[in-house]
Amino acid sequence: MSDFAATDVAFTGIRFVRHNLRTVAIWAAVQLVLSIALQVAIVATMGPAMASFRSLGTRPNPQQSLAMIQNILPFEGVAILVSLVIYAIVYATMNRAVLRPADSGFAFLRLGMDEVRQFLLLLIWVVLGFVFEIVVAIVAGIVFGLAFGLGRTSQPFVPVLMVVVMLAVTFLAWTPFSLCFAETFDRKRVMPFDSLRLVGPRYWKVCGAYALVLVVGFVVWLLATIIAVALVGAVGGGLTMASLLARPPVATVGAVFALPSLIALLIGAVLTPLLWTLLLMPAPEIYRQLSGRADPALDPSTFD
Repeated sequence: MSDFAATDVAFTGIRFVRHNLRTVAIWAAVQLVLSIALQVAIVATMGPAMASFRSLGTRPNPQQSLAMIQNILPFEGVAILVSLVIYAIVYATMNRAVLRPADSGFAFLRLGMDEVRQFLLLLIWVVLGFVFEIVVAIVAGIVFGLAFGLGRTSQPFVPVLMVVVMLAVTFLAWTPFSLCFAETFDRKRVMPFDSLRLVGPRYWKVCGAYALVLVVGFVVWLLATIIAVALVGAVGGGLTMASLLARPPVATVGAVFALPSLIALLIGAVLTPLLWTLLLMPAPEIYRQLSGRADPALDPSTFD
C-alpha cells in the first residue's frame, strides 16, 4: 500500500487555487448567483413566518411559538434537502478536480450519477451523524454531570468543555471514514464504510493531516475576513468583523439587494470556494495516494 506526506496533502487546495484561478473564479460566480437566488427564495417563502417568530420576543407564548415552528418546519425541510444537493455537487466537484483533473469542462461542475451517489452518501452520514451526536451528547452530559455536579451553576466552563469534547470525539470518530466520498466517486458505488481499511494503519497520520488542514483553513478565513473588512471600510461600507460573523437575517426581497447584504454575499461567494478547496481536497488526495487507483499520468499534485 502507498503512503502520503501529511504536510503535502494538507496544501492540496492551496496548490489547486494557485494553478486554477479561472476555475475558482467560476465557482465564486456560481456561488454568488446561487446565494442570491437562495436568499430571495428564503425571504419570499419564509420571510413573513420568520418575522412573526422574531416578533414574539424573548418570552413568547408557548402555543404561539409552536404554531410558528409548525409553519417554518416545512421550509426548513426543503432547505435541508437543497443543502444536501448543493453539498453533493460540491463533494463531487472537489473529488473530480483531484481524481479526474483532465475532466475539467466548466470548472469540474456536473449534474449526473456521480452527484447522485454523493447525495445518497451524504444522506446516510447525516442520519448516522445525527444519531452519533445524540449519543455523544448524552454520554458527555452524564460524565460532566457526575464530575461537576448536576445542579451546580459555579462551573460556567462546563458547557464549553462539553462542546469541545463533542467536536474532538466527532473528529476522531469521522477520520477513519473520511475517504468514503472519494472512494464512492472513484468506484462509482456508494461505499460509506470501506475507507476504514485504507485509513486504518495510518489513522493518526490522517488525523494530523486534517488537523493541519483545519489550521490552514482557519488562518485563510481569518486573513480573508480581515482584508474584506478593511477594504469595505476603506470605501465607507461600514462593515465590521462582528457584522460579518452575526449578520441579522433579511426580512424582505429588497433587503437582499441592499448594499450591506450584497457586500456580504459577494465576500461569501469569494471565500466559500477557497474554503471548499482547502478543506475538501485533501481527503481525495489522500485517497488517491493510498489507493493507487487513480491514473499516475493524471497526478494533480502540480495542477498544471
